[in-house]
Amino acid sequence: MNIADRQRSAYERLVASGADAPFLTERPALFSPAAAAQDVMNIRGTYGRFAQLLLPLEYTHWVEEASAHVRSCYIGDWTSLHKVRIRGPQALPFLSRLGMRDLSRFETGQIKHHVQLDDNGHVASEGVLTRTGEREFVYTAGSCDWLLWQFSLGDWDAEVTDISPDRFIFGVQGPASLYSLEKATGDSLRDIGFSRGRPAQVADIPVDIMRTGISGELGYELHGATGDAEAVWSAVLAAGEEFGIRQLGFRSQPVQHIDAGIATNGLDYLASAILTQGAPRQFRRGTPGGSFVPANGITDYFRTPVNSAGDSARASPTATSWAATPSRRKPGRAGRRAPWSAWCGTRRTSPTCSPP
Repeated sequence: MNIADRQRSAYERLVASGADAPFLTERPALFSPAAAAQDVMNIRGTYGRFAQLLLPLEYTHWVEEASAHVRSCYIGDWTSLHKVRIRGPQALPFLSRLGMRDLSRFETGQIKHHVQLDDNGHVASEGVLTRTGEREFVYTAGSCDWLLWQFSLGDWDAEVTDISPDRFIFGVQGPASLYSLEKATGDSLRDIGFSRGRPAQVADIPVDIMRTGISGELGYELHGATGDAEAVWSAVLAAGEEFGIRQLGFRSQPVQHIDAGIATNGLDYLASAILTQGAPRQFRRGTPGGSFVPANGITDYFRTPVNSAGDSARASPTATSWAATPSRRKPGRAGRRAPWSAWCGTRRTSPTCSPP
């Protein structure tokens, strides 16, 4: 059995057993498809659970890793994210009805933030929607269960397939991300605009490179077949060595969200889907943390897309917002020296940009 088949087999067993099944005996351990390459620098041998996957907590030190997205760049593993493919004549009408975003102008290769609301206007699910063909889309989120449930309630001329165990997602974020990936691909990537993507090759392996991310800096994502994950991870890490690339452990992943001011589902708020049949199957255990004390029960952790003056304290206990578009920020941010790559690979791309 190859790695792709093993990942799907373990994934299906995990989904069938549920998040609350006893660990290992009924709920098998599932590691990243790039686990072998990651294990080389996982000196402590510790892991954290992100959805179904167990990821290394730290490679060097979490403080060093947490600052890589502003000092150089990192490669991090977001394969844990739920991924579904929506395909068919009514795929676009279904997604247009489900989300609040206007999809009337949606080109192949384009990426859109897709926010899905319940009947009360609370966020039930939010993630990234990519158009991969005329009648084909891929939705990636912490959980796609709300989408799957909503799809099951209608009679749409389309099909939805869970492709989570079949695809990896690596984030390469930070001022040196462009140079690291251009070396890894042997190709200029400066034609890729914000929220756009296109095919490329890393070590002669086909991948999709998307210019997106929530690090607050220039960054990209690499999507590809599970069986190629280890080779792609190793190739990008080797290419980025001269630019100071770091591997990002699970412990450091949320830090960049805070720095960029991006609200994170499960950390800054809870999706209203948790009270429905579309509740996330991966994140059923646990309770909200922090110092916020809800006055009206669990719904105080829900939020709407717009924080009005009268609603912000109740629906959004944090000060973060989706208003920022971090990968398009201009140089000269208050409190920080403008990153040397601020004009490189952005809408003002200069072919003469080079690392310091």
